Amino acid sequence: SSTVEGGSEQDELFTPPSQVT
Repeated sequence: SSTVEGGSEQDELFTPPSQVT
């Protein structure tokens, strides 16, 4: 859950970046 990268706080296994700036 990496909100910094832009991930969701639900998936702890894999957090895909929603938007990479």
